[in-house]
Amino acid sequence: MTMLRAACLFLAYVLSTSLHAGPPSEDLSVCLSDALTGKDRKTLSRWMFFAQAQHPVLAPFVKISAENIEESDRAVGQLVTHLFTEACPTELAAASIGNPMVLHQAFEVVGRLATMETMSDFGVIDTLSGHTEYTDTVKITEIMRGSISIDEKP
Repeated sequence: MTMLRAACLFLAYVLSTSLHAGPPSEDLSVCLSDALTGKDRKTLSRWMFFAQAQHPVLAPFVKISAENIEESDRAVGQLVTHLFTEACPTELAAASIGNPMVLHQAFEVVGRLATMETMSDFGVIDTLSGHTEYTDTVKITEIMRGSISIDEKP
């Protein structure tokens, strides 16, 4: 496995899990958040989408070329290098002391920001709310209020 593939696997793992950051990690999170532009968040969102689209459940619905994936990988690699070596090197160094999970925590923040970028689009919001037409909100509300027992069958 190449170093690049290993790094991509690590980043995918990092973006899929959650840890709580400590104070130096919080400084790094703030720096990363401040350093990311709207364009950067879109670049990360595209990269995350391309990766998720490789899952067997999603792959049949999406066609992404190898060139698109390589272009996205290149852009994210450059962005990650910029963030850690130019935008936030001091914060990274401080957060790294005694914290082997610092990159994990940093990418959790970056992944969350990229997801927020995508999820704030009105088209995405409309599509995500499309299920409400088929959701029995009355029954759900009754359960939440305790009006009907969970054991009751419809």
